[in-house]
Amino acid sequence: MSINDNIIKLMELKGVSVVELQTEGEANYIHLEVPIQGHTCPCCGTSTRYVHDYREQKVLDVPLYNKPTYLLYRKRRYRCPTCGKRFFGIGRVLLSRYILLVCLQTEYNDATQVEYFA
Repeated sequence: MSINDNIIKLMELKGVSVVELQTEGEANYIHLEVPIQGHTCPCCGTSTRYVHDYREQKVLDVPLYNKPTYLLYRKRRYRCPTCGKRFFGIGRVLLSRYILLVCLQTEYNDATQVEYFA
């Protein structure tokens, strides 16, 4: 089992590959790669795997060794070959990590400190 596999297993990151680990100053950075998958166009319903471009996504994760840890990945924007609509594929892996972080923060904080955004 490789170090990459151990990190994925330890952090429960399924469906991704760890490309690089960095520690800069007081923060940890874990660079991830998500395989290209087919997505359905939200406009016309056509399935596509055509990648239009990439955007850098930075997601705060649970701390490691008392340092803030960020998951970095290149979020893909797809283009529909039928209608030309550009849309982002859903980052399910990182969304679940963000939900976990919010749950952990609210569990240990007083409920009066949680802000409500409408």
